[in-house]
Amino acid sequence: MSAETMRRERDRFVAFAFAAADLLVELDSEGIIQFADGAVSGLLGYTPQALIGRPFTELLVAKDHSVAHNLLEVISREQRMENIPLTFQSETLGAPLMMQASAFFFGQAEKHVFLSISARQNLTPVNEELHQRNARTGTLNKETFAEQANARILEAEKEGRDLELTLVDFPGLQEILSGLNTKQAKSLLQQIGEYLRSLSVDGDMAATLDDGSSFSVLHGTGVQASDIVTHIRSLIGNLLPKFGNLEANSRTVRAKVTGLTKQDSANALLFTLNKFAQTHGENFSIDSIGESYEMMLQETVTRIEGFRDVLNEEQFELAFQPIVDIKSGIVHHYECLMRLHGETVKDFSNPFDFISFGESAGLINEFDLLMTQRLIDTLSAMAKTGKKPRVSVNLSGRSLSSSLFMDSFHQMIKEQPKLRKQLIVEITESSKISDLKLANSFVQKLRREGNLVCLDDFGSGESSFDYLRSLQVDFIKIDGSYVKESMQNQHGRDMLRAMAGLCRSLNIVTIGEMVEDEKCAFFLWESGIKFGQGYFFGKPDTRIETLSNYNKALPNYPGILRAKRF
Repeated sequence: MSAETMRRERDRFVAFAFAAADLLVELDSEGIIQFADGAVSGLLGYTPQALIGRPFTELLVAKDHSVAHNLLEVISREQRMENIPLTFQSETLGAPLMMQASAFFFGQAEKHVFLSISARQNLTPVNEELHQRNARTGTLNKETFAEQANARILEAEKEGRDLELTLVDFPGLQEILSGLNTKQAKSLLQQIGEYLRSLSVDGDMAATLDDGSSFSVLHGTGVQASDIVTHIRSLIGNLLPKFGNLEANSRTVRAKVTGLTKQDSANALLFTLNKFAQTHGENFSIDSIGESYEMMLQETVTRIEGFRDVLNEEQFELAFQPIVDIKSGIVHHYECLMRLHGETVKDFSNPFDFISFGESAGLINEFDLLMTQRLIDTLSAMAKTGKKPRVSVNLSGRSLSSSLFMDSFHQMIKEQPKLRKQLIVEITESSKISDLKLANSFVQKLRREGNLVCLDDFGSGESSFDYLRSLQVDFIKIDGSYVKESMQNQHGRDMLRAMAGLCRSLNIVTIGEMVEDEKCAFFLWESGIKFGQGYFFGKPDTRIETLSNYNKALPNYPGILRAKRF
């Protein structure tokens, strides 16, 4: 055996041993198989020798051909890529075979690529993996991407490598997709997802943000945002030529987290992704900060530290606002709100700003659990005095997208079973729920075990009717903007009555917000809305003793008989 042959065999052995793979395949620069070894016959139904000289793409299902082509384009820059999902055609099994590949580029070996391929038996369980991905593109959701991308960034820093984060937004993409048939839309999104993954570190560091028109990809320094935009436009143009120059916004920044804790940098990255998606890329301010991603992260971390200070030092108070039976004037239950106090609150202008930041930075789960625990402690203390008020606690839609949060929440209230009927769970729509099926299973478990559930701010967000269709609840709180409009014009009144009628037909009790006077209370009752909430009935009160008014008539509002004079 010549020295050259020995060296090449050594390279193959090193690559194979490093990956502990089921298959080893060597490709030339054109993607033609030069060498194959391992469990080829058992997995694919071919002898290793039969594969030599064949294009690698012939082994894959059609949808993964573009992944293979893009891999060959990127690997010479990256030198190494890991965890690339590939689906093979298996003559042995008679069905597609899910595998994962790691790619190694050896420039000295005639610029050949070595693929070590393993069965996907040790990956995330299927149900959990699906929860971590966008179902249409196959890319990660932004929460999972933030965690995994942050780990890759930290690894790269230790190795002295630079990584970049590119964010791309196509504001008109959803409108285009709505005009395609199901098969065309699915194909286009799969192609976009496969392309972005092929550019990324390890072949899987790409994400779809929010409504599916924004994307992020973590990659090496050789990838250009303009090239990404051009390629995706070409994919769209292949289907619909008139949209081949679709409007796009893009940003590329250096992905660097030096000096930050692992959790803080992951939360800051998530906040950055949310900010880009929420503004559709147009007002994204990385450039105005001086093209320094690290500076933006540090600014975000300062707010994260302020948020955590509020939690750790409990620099907030519980406040209680009554929800009243409009006909009788009796307090049905209270909503538990929060009021900030303390020096670190200067980082947040008001409770809404605090909660919105917590949702964007991935910290709201911690706050929701703390608020619930504080409320449970309050109800438990009152129970010892014989008082058992019913109170609702707000849970963010983002919290209901986390199975870990749901498990923690169930465990918390499981320890206080006697309080279940007093604790109403109120789901806010300030942050979109990513998995409505999972959220509904959580909601139904709560209801079976004795908790009532309310859907807050109905009508204020674009997902309201999706929530109503997917989540079976006991109450719906109609957003105050509809109540105010109903007092101003006929269209608003018709809308309010229609909402009340829909809920009544679904056997859901309605609550109207922002009740400011008796006239508004009477109109809500006349429209078929049973309960009201607003300053007319009472402002949020931080005094615990206010809960003693539960199940009593308000002194300033004896009921609808008085209001009926309107």
